[in-house]
Amino acid sequence: LAAAGRAIAAGDTTAIRSPWAIAGTVLTVELLNELGRHEEALALGLAELKSCEASGMRYYARNLSRGIAASQAKLGRFAEAFARLEAVIDEQGALGIVGLQLGQSYELFARIALGAGDAERFQHFAALAREQYRPGKSSVLGALYERLMDEGRKEGFVDQQTGPAAPVDLDAQRSAAEITELLAGCTSSRERAERALGLLCDGDPPTRGHLLLYTENGLEVVASNI
Repeated sequence: LAAAGRAIAAGDTTAIRSPWAIAGTVLTVELLNELGRHEEALALGLAELKSCEASGMRYYARNLSRGIAASQAKLGRFAEAFARLEAVIDEQGALGIVGLQLGQSYELFARIALGAGDAERFQHFAALAREQYRPGKSSVLGALYERLMDEGRKEGFVDQQTGPAAPVDLDAQRSAAEITELLAGCTSSRERAERALGLLCDGDPPTRGHLLLYTENGLEVVASNI
């Protein structure tokens, strides 16, 4: 919190206010919420939001609105928090924003629904967050999603064995068809195994691994990517 305060002070020393000051304020709002100082977070967020909106700084305005919504929810003002987050999500949708930024909005919506005791909203927005975070692709985002699921389980909103069903992923369906076609073009089991392992290890960054099959004689290494 002290470091964020220094960023704000440094950004306010020039004639044109530095984005560092605004970023520091966004972080301060989040930190005050983490510290349980929700009234302070709300007051600071609303004051900074007014400035951002006047300057047309929509990116920072959306981030501030998320922090404000979190404060409102902690203060029991759930209807206001839901309405504010819905406006943020609508704006993100209009701009075509996907991935982490949209996922954060969905995750916060699910957390607020958790606090409000709204199981239906929690399950809906947790599933949407999962779609954006793609937990199998990133250990960091996967950890965020799993933490959300753990909190949902504690409240009885999530089955102990499974989480909310993810929305149908048309990209995944299309990819499955493409993979089937790709493997069907192999001329031998060895080539098929190597191509399958290559697909499994594909990514940014790519990974290394071994593909093993369980046979009558036990596990057998059929391809290696080293």
